[in-house]
Amino acid sequence: MGNILQPVCNCNYKFQSIDVECGMTFHSDKIFKVPYFCESCGAITSNNIHSENDHKCSRCNLELTMIGEIDGPDLIPGIDFYDYSNRNPQIIRNIIVDETRNYRLERKKYFCPYCKKENLEFVDGGIWD
Repeated sequence: MGNILQPVCNCNYKFQSIDVECGMTFHSDKIFKVPYFCESCGAITSNNIHSENDHKCSRCNLELTMIGEIDGPDLIPGIDFYDYSNRNPQIIRNIIVDETRNYRLERKKYFCPYCKKENLEFVDGGIWD
């Protein structure tokens, strides 16, 4: 199952929710969706982290920027797969992408592509399949 994240910013722009991770519909070792933004048009979307050629904005066709952090398998020691915030309230997602990389999204303010300030946060919005 994948998760739904709702981007929220103090600028009150109404971002659409995004599907992240991998639902059963797209279940594969080659698909893992994480949040990205387009600084040019302000879009927030999810994109496959494994794709080297698919990081272009669907609205304006410019390069997207990933939101969150990729690191080696020891990004947060002792967490094997999902961290649903019960172990560390500052982490929204800490997920093994593959045998060499983890993806982490923290409970902190990120760059908002709409107002261009560090006020963007993500709220859990449920699951998708």
